[in-house]
Parts: sequence; C-alpha cells; structure tokens
Amino acid sequence: MNGSTYSAWGYLSQMRMGTGIDTEAEAVTEQNAQTGRMCTRIKDAGVRVYTILFMISDATLVNLFRTCASEPGLYFNSPTTSQLQTVFRAIAQDLSNLRIAQ
Repeated sequence: MNGSTYSAWGYLSQMRMGTGIDTEAEAVTEQNAQTGRMCTRIKDAGVRVYTILFMISDATLVNLFRTCASEPGLYFNSPTTSQLQTVFRAIAQDLSNLRIAQ
C-alpha cells in the first residue's frame, strides 16, 4: 500500500500502531513495547507464561522473551530441532506437576 511497510498491525501508513510510527525501526520498537506490556498484563492476571525462541539470536528478542516468561526457568532458547523437542518435553513435565485449585 503506497510502498508502506507491512506489519502485524497492517501497513504503517494506516497508523494502526499510533501516530509517529513511520519507519520500520519505529514499528519494531513499538511492537516490542506492546508485547512487553501484554506479557506483564498476562502475568499480572496469574497466568503462567512459557516462552520459546526457535533459532533466534537477536539480543532484543532474547531479552523480551526472557522477561516475558513468568520465571527464568520458563524461558527456553532452542537453536536446534532436537533441542526444541526437549523443550516441549520439559514444558509438558512442568504442566503435569500443576494442580487446579479453587
């Protein structure tokens, strides 16, 4: 659309992320900020958050996902397929230890 960058919120020219978000770098910064705020709200609601990065080494995303997890042990960085399988097994084991209580 008019050469505008497309994001999860549509084209930047549509200003769905807010006014003043005109460049791809600004859009990435805003998306990361919104993701961080969403993670905080979810955790504040008492939801247990697991985060997994798959073959990502970008320091900003690593920090964002590490912070988003409810606790450090619930953040996983799995750079290979076999490690990803191990991560899902660890999450399944952790979930099997949870109990629903009133």
